[in-house]
Amino acid sequence: MREPANSSRPGFVAFIHSHSIPLQTRSLARQFEQEAQSRAIQGCTDIEELRGVAMSLLKAWHMQTEMTQHFGAQAMGAPSRGVS
Repeated sequence: MREPANSSRPGFVAFIHSHSIPLQTRSLARQFEQEAQSRAIQGCTDIEELRGVAMSLLKAWHMQTEMTQHFGAQAMGAPSRGVS
């Protein structure tokens, strides 16, 4: 599977397309963790709990995006904006 042209958010792209990574390249522990979390989400019937999980994931994604931009700029020798 080809990665989308807008890959300015590599962490997000990797997260969204992790299913396209061959299982041989992911560790067994990571596969197990992902499966356990997927089943917990699928089995959840409490909408407030699901909202909490969604908000946590959204915050983590934005934080990862900021960190990726910050450290990417550092690696390229460019000044980076402050990480909040």
